[in-house]
Amino acid sequence: STLNRSRDLARQVVTYVKDPVLASQITRYVATFPKTLLCHLRPSEDLRVELQDILSESEIKFLEGSHHKPVDTLNAISALLAETGVDPMILQRMDANV
Repeated sequence: STLNRSRDLARQVVTYVKDPVLASQITRYVATFPKTLLCHLRPSEDLRVELQDILSESEIKFLEGSHHKPVDTLNAISALLAETGVDPMILQRMDANV
């Protein structure tokens, strides 16, 4: 399920990513994914309200301008994971949860 995969990925990020700023940014996007999916499936939901306590203003604006918010959230997670310098085998396991 989305919740279990998100929890697994967040746990892996906190465990393996040594840069606390990067780990925080990744886990914020992981927390964002279920909310962007909810807003995608229920257009009446307010994305800004859902994300205001998780993302910065510029990050929210980026997603508001997106045509497919859940996919762009996953792309952001993948791009951030690629910056971590984590062992490729561990990174592959983390990417399987994305």
